[in-house]
Amino acid sequence: MTDKPALRAQALAARAAGGDAAALDRHLRAALAPHAGAALAGYWPIRDEADPRPAMRAHDGPLLLPVVTARDHPLTFRLWRGEPLEPGPLGTAHPRPAVPKGCRAWSSCPWRVMTRRGTAWAMAGGSMTGRCRRCGRGGR
Repeated sequence: MTDKPALRAQALAARAAGGDAAALDRHLRAALAPHAGAALAGYWPIRDEADPRPAMRAHDGPLLLPVVTARDHPLTFRLWRGEPLEPGPLGTAHPRPAVPKGCRAWSSCPWRVMTRRGTAWAMAGGSMTGRCRRCGRGGR
């Protein structure tokens, strides 16, 4: 059995020991470059999560942020054009309900730990695996 709390603590300690924001930004921009024009679902960092916002703002295409409604519930995504966010549950922030929902073609997720089976553990609601609903063809 995997000791999830111990692995999470280990991952957090490794990040606290010297995360490299410049490298994250450089690698994320490079990963996004082939997806210019496509809708990107990013995230607004909470606590000590890696901050993807510089690369998200540089992305040439629509930006979406997840809306967390409750722990372990599917995420929806709303367009974000830089307007103020409202507080959500579990320490998250998201676009206001009046902002249109969107469908992403590519996602950047704040994973704490990725298991060998491909399950991603995050903070806002536990496992991210299976929380993102597919929307149309090509949605991930």
